[in-house]
Amino acid sequence: MKRLSVVLIVALVAGLLGGCRFAIVESDAIQVMGLAALAEDEGEALFDLQEEGDAAPVEVEATPAPEESSGLIGLHSRDEEGESGVRKLQEALIRLGYLKVEADGAFGSRTLKALKHFQSDNGLEQTGVLDAATQAALFPEPEVTTAPGDLRYSVGSSGEGVRKLREKLRQYGFSTREALEEFDEMTADEVMAFQTYAVERYGTEFDDPIDPALMLVESSLVESGGPEQTALAALPEATPEPAPLETALPEMPALAPVATLRPHHAMDGMVSENLYAYLLSERFPVYRSTVQRGDEGIEVQRVQSRLSTLDYYYEEVTGAFDEATVEALRLFQESNRLQATGIADAETQTLLFSKHPVAPEKVDQPFYIKVSLVEQRVYVYRWVDGDYSRLIKTMVCSTGFGNSTPKGIFVSPGRRDARWHYFAEFNCWAQYAFIIKGSILFHSVIFSGRSEATLRRSTLYNLGRKASHGCVRLKVEDAKWIYDHCGAGQVIEIY
Repeated sequence: MKRLSVVLIVALVAGLLGGCRFAIVESDAIQVMGLAALAEDEGEALFDLQEEGDAAPVEVEATPAPEESSGLIGLHSRDEEGESGVRKLQEALIRLGYLKVEADGAFGSRTLKALKHFQSDNGLEQTGVLDAATQAALFPEPEVTTAPGDLRYSVGSSGEGVRKLREKLRQYGFSTREALEEFDEMTADEVMAFQTYAVERYGTEFDDPIDPALMLVESSLVESGGPEQTALAALPEATPEPAPLETALPEMPALAPVATLRPHHAMDGMVSENLYAYLLSERFPVYRSTVQRGDEGIEVQRVQSRLSTLDYYYEEVTGAFDEATVEALRLFQESNRLQATGIADAETQTLLFSKHPVAPEKVDQPFYIKVSLVEQRVYVYRWVDGDYSRLIKTMVCSTGFGNSTPKGIFVSPGRRDARWHYFAEFNCWAQYAFIIKGSILFHSVIFSGRSEATLRRSTLYNLGRKASHGCVRLKVEDAKWIYDHCGAGQVIEIY
């Protein structure tokens, strides 16, 4: 061993002085085995004193360097000024976890070992050079995510596929907006809400493929006018469980992944092939739990959103199951021949989140508004079964002193102007002005300036008694409701 140590030290000094590569043969200890062979067996250079590159004093070649004429990046390749091929290769190997050192633009033994490891893992020939097949695996062509023809949508996409996507978000209670063909920032927020909901409840694999041979592609969906179910129908059906003796609701379908192209689980507001086909396949389990008066959360929010898109619910979507939600749900149940319990049970939600539930009768003016001067109240009635028979809102108000608020039945021309309305005669402001007749308006309580911080609190405290110059003052949220939901032709009765 002493003799071997001396020989190794001499070899190291000679290498440092001459930069040569050689093999040391020690007959007593190594039995004609050179350092080059030993390094090949160990898979790396025996004297690789640096992290990377060719600057190590002694580096034994594990494989021959490629011919310069080949033009391929391999062992001993080095980026010259203005080049970055080796560095980009190293950065890719680092990003994928194959190389643990800094990218320095010099192809040494560790880069070689990492590249061969990558080639082995990806079923490629272990050439140790960046050939065409290896380059294709390391640097795949990026997907285009904004063209309408692709099966992945993001902000800026447009077309029929986007419209169908947005329609499904409406159907499942994740959007209340009209289903247009543009994928905007709000669409991304709605998609992200759906992704979060699905992943939290069903896991990241909720939209994974079930069989590569069974694929749903957008072309078949668009051309047929609806989701293709033939691929799903080809799956073997499970033997049904014996029916219980007591009558029960049918069990909701279990979450089943849909046959699609590639998995995509990121909650990023973008729509992959899997997610798109999953949404259009009608396989999303719409019922999660029963919700009723007093409940709060995402399930209530979904119910309110869907009732809103069907024109049953006209309040703000809050996720709180209040009296307005109960009333809207009862009306939905009545219209769809269900027991009007006001409870969103499995049967109700299954129908509510279906493609074509019964919507309320369409009329030019769905509401009839009455103003009681005696009670200082505004009552909103809804058209149901051929008459304005359903009281849906009661608002406290302030009408005018004396007879300044006229009695009669009036047909409104609609909104007065934008959100803020200025009364020049009285140097004050109000929000959400809606014309009753001439200068007589519905509007909010009074503000000194064009800011909610300037509220004249006395006008809020006086609601419930006569206090105006003829207009009908309301709470801000009540004035906004009329402003948002009523239009030209609205009939208003003051008595």
